Amino acid sequence: QQQQQQQPMISIWGSSARSKSRSARSSSWSPAMAVDKEAEVEQQHRLHAWRLQLQAEQPSPMCEGQQVSVGTSVFVVGDLLGEGTYARVWSAMRKSTGKDNNESEAAIKEMRCGVGYGVLPGATLARALFEVSAMQGLHSNAGQEAIRAPRAFDHQVWPCHDAPGTFLMRLAMSRCRGKPLDVWLDSRCASMVAVRSQLPRNEVRADWCESLLGAIGIAGTMLRQLGPTIERLNTCVAYHRDVNSRNILVHCAEPEPEEQEGALEFSLVDFGAARAKSSWLASSGDGSWREENPTGDARYWGPASWARMQGGAEALEQDEALRWQYAQGLDMVALATCALEALCRLQAAGSPTAEMQTAAKAPGGLTQRLVTAMQRLQQSWSEYWSLSLSSFTALAQYSSEALQGGERALQAWDELLKHDTPRILRLRLRALCSDLASLASLCPAAAEASAAGCLPGLAARTGPRMPKADAWVESGKTLSALEEMLCEDACSKWESVLLILQPEQPKELSPSTERAPLGECTSPERCSLRQADPNDPPSPMEEVELSSPQNIPASTMMKANAETSPVYDSLEVAQAGEPALAAKSLLPPASPSAENVQEPEPRSEETATKSLKSGPEPDWAECFKGLTHAAKRSA
Repeated sequence: QQQQQQQPMISIWGSSARSKSRSARSSSWSPAMAVDKEAEVEQQHRLHAWRLQLQAEQPSPMCEGQQVSVGTSVFVVGDLLGEGTYARVWSAMRKSTGKDNNESEAAIKEMRCGVGYGVLPGATLARALFEVSAMQGLHSNAGQEAIRAPRAFDHQVWPCHDAPGTFLMRLAMSRCRGKPLDVWLDSRCASMVAVRSQLPRNEVRADWCESLLGAIGIAGTMLRQLGPTIERLNTCVAYHRDVNSRNILVHCAEPEPEEQEGALEFSLVDFGAARAKSSWLASSGDGSWREENPTGDARYWGPASWARMQGGAEALEQDEALRWQYAQGLDMVALATCALEALCRLQAAGSPTAEMQTAAKAPGGLTQRLVTAMQRLQQSWSEYWSLSLSSFTALAQYSSEALQGGERALQAWDELLKHDTPRILRLRLRALCSDLASLASLCPAAAEASAAGCLPGLAARTGPRMPKADAWVESGKTLSALEEMLCEDACSKWESVLLILQPEQPKELSPSTERAPLGECTSPERCSLRQADPNDPPSPMEEVELSSPQNIPASTMMKANAETSPVYDSLEVAQAGEPALAAKSLLPPASPSAENVQEPEPRSEETATKSLKSGPEPDWAECFKGLTHAAKRSA
């Protein structure tokens, strides 16, 4: 009893043993209380064991080469991988146990939790333990599905003697290799700029087209790898709430600088801010989105997170789109922001400014529209990101002043509100989505031009081969998925986003419709999409393209061409002097059989020129309109 009075009680079983002992002393004994008395004795034994654990020595600080035990597992500590406000992550090797003689790579996260000095507000022991549960639940019953996140091995908790109510927790997990995304982007962009600066001016290895496809390809790889993992997390377990460029690791299986998007491996780490799905989506209570303030890196917050932080839950109750974005789409928005950051940074680092300006000055056509659309996307992203950075800085200043209190904290809050971040960021996000849609709508036309073997505006290249049509198709899907993830009006679910990102299955052509392989133009001198002199007037097919307000998806165009005459026949007819017939030849016939395909009669150059001079000017808009409706019906 004297020890109980000297030391504070730690109630870990839901009730205070001291209150039970007082009630027992104040009342007389009876046979009915025998069971309660035995329970109290058992409680006292457990309390004594807990005090012995308090008096036990804490584990010594980890250092490289040290052998430590976490739960039932033994590890050899490696180097320090990262350090945050209240946690450190060390590399380690998990020693073999029993019949298993294979050692495996691991990582050990050491953190302080509970209440007291050195512990972040809200970093309770229960929430630290939920991080373990979230990682275990993510991998539970995953089957053959690839989970791009670490697996929890074991964990252990020690009370801290120097700070009552504070605990030291070590979590051992599988190691995800790689660098943080922001570090990898800095290194990769610097390497691309250095390589580009050393190339001779007459040797173009990283033109605007290749850098654009490469940047979109890396962003698409990130979405395809991490999308299913976050979708499973949000659907079955929890919401991460801290997806950012520091918590996404990038590992390259091939040495730089020859790395391609196919060799990159992305992983999601740090589930310390995760909240259980059931609690987060609840109408009220601890852990719900109405009670929990936004957390994590504010640079990757969407407009809904800023509205929730500045206006509380009431600000989201009045706007259904923002409420959905914060309650169910915050991980999706953060992942899309990370992918878009990588896309724009890599594209800017790999595209020579002079070459982009030269391509943008080319006469109207596909090249000019592609370059202009990419420049608009870069401008929209720059405006969006600059506001995120300035708001992030103002929020950090307020947080620093709020810890000290006083008038300066109120002034910092007023400065933060002057940014009007929720409203302006929402407008800039809409402009960003619009530019993503514009660039995505041009990818099918670029796929057709690439399939013909010559994309307008491309300079002669001595480096990698010409981009294939399927690269443009996949780029269009990635851009459409990014728009779907960021568009507040879509209220997209992960199923629809992952459906957009699914690769198309190649279609087998019948022997009667087989032609030359895509990308190999059999008659480059007759192809209307070949590289032309900037001073030449636009061809008839380019005029049709320029006058059209719509764009045909690549999958629809491919199907229409496969069922009728190939694109080469249409181009040849246009060169022969009958552009109206060229547009009509792409319309689906009554029967998709090969017998219905009408081959144009060979005509001499003199006859073709005479026909062009004497024939009436066709209505190109009507031709394209009919082609669009026919392609839609075919799809």
